[in-house]
This record gives sequence, C-alpha cells and structure tokens, in this order.
Amino acid sequence: MLHTLLTPVLRHLLTLCLTTDVQVGGLENRWIMDSGCSRHMTGNDKWFSSLTPMRSKEYIVFGDNGKRKVRGIGDVRVSDRFTLREVPLVSNLGFNLLSVSQLLDEEFEVRFKEGCSRVLDS
Repeated sequence: MLHTLLTPVLRHLLTLCLTTDVQVGGLENRWIMDSGCSRHMTGNDKWFSSLTPMRSKEYIVFGDNGKRKVRGIGDVRVSDRFTLREVPLVSNLGFNLLSVSQLLDEEFEVRFKEGCSRVLDS
C-alpha cells in the first residue's frame, strides 16, 4: 500500500503523490492506494456528493478477517472531472482506500513510481 494524496485533476490527469497536510475544500485529502482492496471505501461521510443509506446489512471483510458494517453507498466527487462511484461508507474506518482494481475496471490506467503513483484516464 502506498499512502497518497488526491490532488486536483488537470487535463484529465489525477496525480497521487506522497505529500502531507494538503487541504482541498476544507477536508484533508489523504487516501491510501491499495492494490489488494476490491472497492474504494471511506469512513468519512463528508466526502460524499451523494449517499444512499443501506437498507440491509452488508459488511466489508478485510485481509485479517476483521469486518466492518457498510452504512451507505454513494459517489465521492474528487473534482469537476473525476468522481469515484459506488463508494461504501464503512463504520469506524479511520482511513480512505482507493482500489487499484476498481480504477482499472473503470478504464483508468494506474502507474507506480518510487514515492508517487498516478491515475490517468483516456
């Protein structure tokens, strides 16, 4: 896993680099790029531009077999040109995860370099 920060999209480029304490829109914009994570997810409801509460019980199971309840699913608008779709709001999750596999399924390209990763769209 790489600790990364989302930065604004310029020319359809979303750059994720290792920096600290960057504020965008009043929210700390810190995410973890996770190649083992099957879905983007967050524990912070303030990220959502739209959020639908869960009507049934659904849980996210982590690699250590721990599980957390999904409180809702919605969209996280990163910028005017980039929105994360169907992001679960997970109870007591103290961090935000970006799923490499979900980015690839959404036809983004993910590149890794030492100290930096990039997500590019077509």
